[in-house]
Amino acid sequence: MKWLLYFLASLLAAITLGTIIGRDPGRLVLTWGGWTLETSATFFAAAMLVGVILIHFGLNLLRGLLRLPELIRRWRGERRALQAEELLARGLQCMLAGQWPMAERDFKRWATRGCNPALGYLYAARAADAQGAERRRDHYLKQAGAAGRDASGLTLARAALLPELPQARSDLERLAATDANAAALPQVRRVQIAAAMERGAWADAHHLLVAMQKSGDIAAGHAQELEWRIAAGTLGAAGSEDGLKTVWSELRSGLRRDPGLIAHYLRLRLRHGPSPDCEALLSHALAQGWDPALAALFSRVEGANPARQLRIAEGWLKRHGRDAELLLALGRLARRAGEPDQARTWLEESLALRHGAEACHELGQVLEQQGDAAGALKFYRRGLALAASGT
Repeated sequence: MKWLLYFLASLLAAITLGTIIGRDPGRLVLTWGGWTLETSATFFAAAMLVGVILIHFGLNLLRGLLRLPELIRRWRGERRALQAEELLARGLQCMLAGQWPMAERDFKRWATRGCNPALGYLYAARAADAQGAERRRDHYLKQAGAAGRDASGLTLARAALLPELPQARSDLERLAATDANAAALPQVRRVQIAAAMERGAWADAHHLLVAMQKSGDIAAGHAQELEWRIAAGTLGAAGSEDGLKTVWSELRSGLRRDPGLIAHYLRLRLRHGPSPDCEALLSHALAQGWDPALAALFSRVEGANPARQLRIAEGWLKRHGRDAELLLALGRLARRAGEPDQARTWLEESLALRHGAEACHELGQVLEQQGDAAGALKFYRRGLALAASGT
């Protein structure tokens, strides 16, 4: 509707102007020296309008011609960027598909055409490394180092793409020591935690893990696994029995309820001799949740009252059924409680369920107590054979 109104208004103006010009087109006389130009005012106005239009288009054409080299350079740049983007996408696709030679070729070409040649050479090094071409990999790494402007970023990218390189961890450790911002990055902290655990600096590893948990840079499952390993390492480095007790008391309650960590702690405690509180800790842990490994460990604790321990274990047998580990524990406790016949029965049942070196050794001790030297020697030999085979 709006365009129709514009058209009608333009048409009315043209008709009005045409009527006026038709009545009196005007007369224009120009003299210059001996020359005289005479024409109508209407023609002169039309000629001036056409001239202005021609001059305008001529100037625009001239400006376009002057800008032509710049436009060509821009077009070439855009075309080069598009080709580089296609090379990167194709290289990544080949890398995900395991087509390493094609990925290396595309990444190498991208490094020469893309806006980040250092990253292109790093990707090419990753592809060469996957093919076992160490010489090409090292050559690409040198080119990446020469092309990279950001040393910290290059170190982080190299460690992410080639974490198995021997120098990757040392480079990140040096970066963390010299760059406080880089030291707070998750990948750097992971390397620091691994290095601290390898050298036995469990307190440092725990401090770094807590920092990662606070910043939310580590998944809950992985954090729990690392926390467990750090706690186990800290217990192993405690040394004395008092040191073990101190470290154990400082662990958070969730770790102190973990069956695997309880077993590790008690094995370390038992190296220092029998401890009455070990029996109580095991009884409490098994009351919270059944675990065959803890039940087997319960029989290794030489408590003050073996008969009481045996009664506790017999209660487990009623609730949890006949398990090879539990029957072994019952046999061991019955032997210590002075019930060799019952010990022999349970140990034979345990061996019927699963042949194990420990059960053979325990049964050999029972038979030796009963005066059956030949039978004891038989099971001792069988136990040694199973131990040698790792059973």
